[in-house]
Amino acid sequence: MIFKILNDFVKVQRRQYYRLNINFDVEFHLYTSVELKVYRTLFEDQALSEEEKGKLIDLLIDSQEENISKGLVLDISGGGMRFQSKDQLKKDDFINLHFSLDTNSITKEYNIQAVVIESSKSYNKIYDDKNVYENRVQFMNISKEDRENIVRFIFYEQRKQRQREKGDTNIWTN
Repeated sequence: MIFKILNDFVKVQRRQYYRLNINFDVEFHLYTSVELKVYRTLFEDQALSEEEKGKLIDLLIDSQEENISKGLVLDISGGGMRFQSKDQLKKDDFINLHFSLDTNSITKEYNIQAVVIESSKSYNKIYDDKNVYENRVQFMNISKEDRENIVRFIFYEQRKQRQREKGDTNIWTN
């Protein structure tokens, strides 16, 4: 059997951002249906006064401080992350992520909303537990500044990893 190529190959780039394999702790809160309604009201109701918005935001912050779950990040990109946790999430669940990234001795805290793309049982477990789940999430409503800082962190960590592979401990040389 002989095949003839009729057209040129076209490379399809599916990912918008590079993923960095890295481990660090993440905390997350699964939004309840009531919290989601409050968020929609905040963003969609133009008639709310600043005082009313402030009260709604305070309510959300108080509720998010309860029911915090923990996980371990496996990789991160400018568009989302993958992490393991003892909690199985559902596709399309909305969560609030809290994590910190350290770039050149400067630590920045992040609170980012995300939507669950996939959650499945993990067989490559980091936790000593039978029920560990791997969750893939996409960042939502992320500020341009936060996204740029995350991408900057990824470049910084890539450079550190390459220097370590070369045996150079000073990442700012070369």
